[in-house]
Amino acid sequence: MTVCYFGLFRPDYVRNQALIKALRVSGVTVLEVSDRSKGFAKYLRLFAKHWKVRSRYDLMIVGFPGQSIVPFARLLTRKPIVFDALVSLYDSVVIERKQCSSASFRGRWCFLLDWLSARLATTILLDTREHAAYYSKLLSIPEGKCWVVYHGCDDAVFYPHPAKRDETKFVVEFHGYITPTNGMDFVMRAMKLLSGKPYELRIIGGGQEYGRMQDLARELGLSSVQFFPAMPRERLLPFISQARAGLGFFNNRSGRVQRVIANKIYEMMALKIPVVTADSPAIRELFTHRENIYVCQPGDPHAIAEALEELRNSEKLRSSIANNAYVYYKNNLVPTSVGRSFVTKLASLITK
Repeated sequence: MTVCYFGLFRPDYVRNQALIKALRVSGVTVLEVSDRSKGFAKYLRLFAKHWKVRSRYDLMIVGFPGQSIVPFARLLTRKPIVFDALVSLYDSVVIERKQCSSASFRGRWCFLLDWLSARLATTILLDTREHAAYYSKLLSIPEGKCWVVYHGCDDAVFYPHPAKRDETKFVVEFHGYITPTNGMDFVMRAMKLLSGKPYELRIIGGGQEYGRMQDLARELGLSSVQFFPAMPRERLLPFISQARAGLGFFNNRSGRVQRVIANKIYEMMALKIPVVTADSPAIRELFTHRENIYVCQPGDPHAIAEALEELRNSEKLRSSIANNAYVYYKNNLVPTSVGRSFVTKLASLITK
């Protein structure tokens, strides 16, 4: 089988990297056709690149992000198109980040791109069953058109790193772009409750809420919270490996928290860092509280603080969660495992 992986995707983004690797280790030939330049010229370059491989593949995968690319891809080929939506553009811009209203031109445009791409694609990829059900309902498409692929991450990139830890501090880390979905304000208030105890929270990244969280840390007098700019992966992974616990999402006002498994959760499990995150139907599709993850009530600083205190005071529990999560990851969420079921699904499109 040969696949054309097409679009504006970043090959090093965790989801894209994991799926491309999963295909290749499963014996699939992957032809990457991408262009991330700005302006209309990128479509001309994509057309030219695709023209060279147009007769050499069996199906096309439009990589994430791709809502604006699927209509263009459908003009280029009559072959099956698998659209890795991952998230709804409308949900991201209008509902979660509240960057515009649903009645605005931008809001309507985002919904149109979601709706049109969902109809032009042969099938759509989402990251959890909960998310697939939501996407189907939001865009009024058959749920059977949505396939779930738990992508994990590339174990050649994400693996346990030896780390020298400061035994006088309990380091907790969050890495990634801070958006309202993260619920970092609840984490900040949890750190306030833990004032006077040997915690250090490291926040690495940027994003929509990064500046506001810096202001909140100053307002709450949180000397235990440190902010770091985004780092290249070769620096980031050894740095976050110094942590005794890692944080996921906690917002109780976000529907997305209930539907997704954040990339950082897979990454921390691969690094053998025990994860604390909000309880949700999506998380429970794969993971079990206190066995391979620690979940708590979303939107509750006291629950976050209690979770961190229990982990700080029990090395046995920390080690058990981290080791069990790592074993689950190695058995189910590395490219060789992901690829087996993914390739079987793709093959069904070619034989139809």
